[in-house]
Amino acid sequence: METTVSGDLNPVVRMRLTEITQLIQSYCRLAELEIAAGESPRADVALPEDTPERAKKWAEVEVEREK
Repeated sequence: METTVSGDLNPVVRMRLTEITQLIQSYCRLAELEIAAGESPRADVALPEDTPERAKKWAEVEVEREK
């Protein structure tokens, strides 16, 4: 978190985190629309449970690649 706030985050990692955030926001909006339509949110658009671990591992690899 400190690296993100301080601006020391690698530009490639920052770009990927922005893409991930946009994807999550899209899923949230889809769920909101489904709830507003009286439906329960679909489970088949949920992110895999290991997404945080995979994102962290990917970010670490990208940082190492930039060194």
